[in-house]
Amino acid sequence: MANNDGSEGAEFREKHEAALAENKAMKMELALVRAGVNIESAMGKMFAQAVSNRDEFDFEQLKEEWEEIAGATPSNETPPPTPAAESQSPQVPGVSPEALESLRMSDQVGESPTVPPIQREDLTASEAAWEARKESRDAGEDDSLQAAAFFGAIMSRAAGGDPSAVWTQEAWNEKLRDAGELV
Repeated sequence: MANNDGSEGAEFREKHEAALAENKAMKMELALVRAGVNIESAMGKMFAQAVSNRDEFDFEQLKEEWEEIAGATPSNETPPPTPAAESQSPQVPGVSPEALESLRMSDQVGESPTVPPIQREDLTASEAAWEARKESRDAGEDDSLQAAAFFGAIMSRAAGGDPSAVWTQEAWNEKLRDAGELV
């Protein structure tokens, strides 16, 4: 039975706001990484904090701003990449290494980057979430990160107003059974 005190609506709004904030943070972090910002350095962290209040994160604009700032600093904190570092993709929470590598490679050869499942309009929210989970699994991530990828995709679609963003335990178990992961 639903509470009439409005607590369920408030709880939903809080979760909705948290999902939107997480989505914005992930978009910002991905744009910063694509712009070449070393987000682990002190200067990179300050730059990220300075741009965090923006509504949109255009990586080309961020790249120009970062190059202006980083190039003007005598103690540039972004060391030149070593051969070993060039072969490793940066880590971005919630984004599979394969997706980041696809973005990096597409910049080099002029192709369009692979669209992450969460942004594919040809998939329902459940299908996009399942694809995000499969990418996580294929990347060797543990069960908790796979579940986080799945639920993050569902919540992101729900936050965007997608009416297909519905989850039930029964549907989850059915997907696992179909994949041969639940007997």
